[in-house]
Amino acid sequence: MFRPTVAFGLLLCLAMPAAALERRVYEGDEAKALKCVWIISRTAAVMEDMGIISPLQMEVSIAISARILALHVSGTEAQKLAALQAVGERRNTGETIVEFRDQAMACLRKFPVE
Repeated sequence: MFRPTVAFGLLLCLAMPAAALERRVYEGDEAKALKCVWIISRTAAVMEDMGIISPLQMEVSIAISARILALHVSGTEAQKLAALQAVGERRNTGETIVEFRDQAMACLRKFPVE
């Protein structure tokens, strides 16, 4: 299992200033994969904070997100994290949760992790 390093890496982008991250523009399927990573990981973090899911369930969601990022998005880790931060800056938590409800299963079909 991915454990703390993956969770730290994915969530680190939320705490880092944009200038500290290496920027790259993603389009097409890679941009869609980044959006999927964001909605899955952010919704899991919110649900775990609210006590709706367990910490283990959140870790599984973060691991799935990390796998999508690794398999379906090119670039350096810094570029991926910068792009993920940019995705997060474009939506609020409510929008993210609605997108999760409407798109999470399609994300998993489009971006398999096996």
